[in-house]
Parts: sequence; structure tokens; C-alpha cells
Amino acid sequence: MKERAARVAEELGLSEDQKIKWQEVMKEQNEKRKALREDTSLSEEEKRAKGKALREETDAKIKASSPLNNSRSGRSSAKSTAPAARRPARRAQARRGQTAGDKPKQD
Repeated sequence: MKERAARVAEELGLSEDQKIKWQEVMKEQNEKRKALREDTSLSEEEKRAKGKALREETDAKIKASSPLNNSRSGRSSAKSTAPAARRPARRAQARRGQTAGDKPKQD
């Protein structure tokens, strides 16, 4: 997680305070995700739905504390959504057996 935190902090230009807040949000998410996986009373469909809600909640917390939401920063908000926008594409590539460096298969 430290490597990811360093990469995100660099990409977004986070201050030390913002890095700490981001790490706290991610730690909380990881704890909730672990509890969700271990909850045997939920069906797989319910777990997926709660997992999606958890991701959305976490994204909202991160975006709320992002320097990109600060109008004085003068930065484009495109960077803040880039990782989330790439996520579905990476998952689709993984399902097709591709890696990030592979070119998409022509069907």
C-alpha cells in the first residue's frame, strides 16, 4: 500500500497532510472490505453491491479532500478521475487475458 500511496501522492501532488488523510481513508476501506469478505450472512450478490457502495463512498471521500477540488489549485480535475476511469478497462483486459502493455485484440 505504501508504493501505491507514494504513486498517487506524486500523481496528484499531495501535501503530507493530504497523504495522511488519503492513507486513513484507504485503511478504513480495507478494513471494511475485509469485514465484508468475511461476512457469511450475505450472498455474493449482496457482497458485490455493498462492495460497490464502499468503493463509491471511498471515492467520494478522496475526491472531497483532493487538492484538485480546490479552485485555487489551478489544476485540471481530469487527473483525479483518470485512475477510476482506467479501472474498468484494466478489468476488461484482465478478463481477456491481456496485460496493461498488450495491444487490444482485434475481433
